[in-house]
Amino acid sequence: MKPFILLVLTLFILNSCDPPRGQQCPPCPLAPVVNPFIWFTYANKLTNEDLFTGDHPKYTVNQLNAFHLINGKQEMQYLEKGTRFQLFVNPIHRTDTILLKIADLPIDTLLFRTAQTGTCCPKITFTGASFNGKEYSASTNPNTTFVFSK
Repeated sequence: MKPFILLVLTLFILNSCDPPRGQQCPPCPLAPVVNPFIWFTYANKLTNEDLFTGDHPKYTVNQLNAFHLINGKQEMQYLEKGTRFQLFVNPIHRTDTILLKIADLPIDTLLFRTAQTGTCCPKITFTGASFNGKEYSASTNPNTTFVFSK
């Protein structure tokens, strides 16, 4: 519960407005900043059964961990766990590397892509991902759940 509370508190960081040279920007609204995120589940690539939910899940949700690779170092990433997973990313680059680890299985690589929208009071949005080389495009529906096969 504490990580969730900390996440909510960080979401209320105020936006600042840094206009491009020669451009006048109105004051930015005092709105909470929400980091880009992705919803996903894991499915068995042979049976298409969910690895974490269902009648006979192979793994528990606590056996999945996420790490953000920053300058060669792995930093634990917040992962909302339930019937599907929600991963919030504080982007460092336009493409960030997230390592997903299930129990004793090999590590999966998620390339998380973002873009900045607008010049006045810009917002960073999720634009797509690559999971172990398979491409996933961002949907206009933020509640889209991607299914990663393992």
